[in-house]
Amino acid sequence: MLKNVAKRSTYKKYRRGIGGVVWCHRMMLIGYGSVEGLALQFFLSFLALIKPSLQYTHYDPDCRISFYFALIGLFIATIVGNKGAVKDSVKGLSTISTAILIVLIRNTVQGSFAIFEWQIVYPMVFMPSWQVISNMWTNEMATVWGLFGLIFSFISSIQPWIYWKLVKQGYHANCGSPRILIFVFFDLYNPTYIRFVQVMSCIGNGRWVFGGIFLFVGVIIIVFTELILWANHVDLSDARLDSTSQLIPFMVGLFTMVSTVWTCIKDSLGA
Repeated sequence: MLKNVAKRSTYKKYRRGIGGVVWCHRMMLIGYGSVEGLALQFFLSFLALIKPSLQYTHYDPDCRISFYFALIGLFIATIVGNKGAVKDSVKGLSTISTAILIVLIRNTVQGSFAIFEWQIVYPMVFMPSWQVISNMWTNEMATVWGLFGLIFSFISSIQPWIYWKLVKQGYHANCGSPRILIFVFFDLYNPTYIRFVQVMSCIGNGRWVFGGIFLFVGVIIIVFTELILWANHVDLSDARLDSTSQLIPFMVGLFTMVSTVWTCIKDSLGA
């Protein structure tokens, strides 16, 4: 269903952009602390916007899994209470979120299937990481928290634009409507659901969710994201693990999680 929609809209046209940015920033996490490293990350962000991008997007399985790995590592660091590991992970998430935001806005302005793309990316990338950092506030993390808060505030401020002005952008009625999963599958353009997201885009972004709820929400978001892509038959047949664009982010995400877990274990044993 959605594969046909994607072919007739510009949704699939820009499917490679975000993955290039995510891959570049994951490769630069080690150098985040230096001015040179930060400057190079932003340079790579804009370099990845050149069409066609050299990498696939977050829709491809291995790029999504790499983000899930990083998120799992961040969650473990939060549960253990290792603020140093959390701070380093949040820096990476802030950089990735900035890069993804740049590409998302570019796609939206250029006519992508906006409401579907934001329905996938917003909960998968921004919501879980926001819940972690919002519950790990310390004076040492003030700058990092402020950066992520600035990013999230900007994202929240443009939600009404997405859900009030761009609801039908990129959609073709003769191709059928994509489906969304919130415990059950239903039509993305269900009038009740559209009214709900329109209202929540204006009033729902200031709510705090505690750490215990984050675990539940994080798991549900991952499951829902994967099932939504499966149910809409998004074509990912060209995304293979033996390709460099998929293998590198997969390995970086895996080793990020392993490194974070090891740091937590080592610090706990040394305490």
